[in-house]
Amino acid sequence: ISYQFIDKNSENIGSGNSVLEIMPVPTEFALHNNYPNPFNPTTTIAYDLPQDGTVRLIIYDVMGREVTRLVNGFTPAGYHNVRWDARNALGEQVSAGVYFYHLQSGAYVKTQKMVLLK
Repeated sequence: ISYQFIDKNSENIGSGNSVLEIMPVPTEFALHNNYPNPFNPTTTIAYDLPQDGTVRLIIYDVMGREVTRLVNGFTPAGYHNVRWDARNALGEQVSAGVYFYHLQSGAYVKTQKMVLLK
């Protein structure tokens, strides 16, 4: 994009060029498979939001206990990636096993399974 700033006397007071990147917005909610899966020591969780909103992305163990919250708050529409380093909310390494990641945004709710190997 080329731009030019003109004052009230029609005098040019600045101009330049800039690159404008247009980011597409998803048309529907999605929670993707984490990768890699199985993983050690980190994994990436991708999700799509078609609109701004409050998002909760929570990790649970096989007993249904909350391990940590990766996202908990306002998130703009778009394509998102979050890394989990296999640590709980206290920063401690969790043990190998099956974990679930649960995404909630508005009425959209989805849970997926992942495996941590050690």
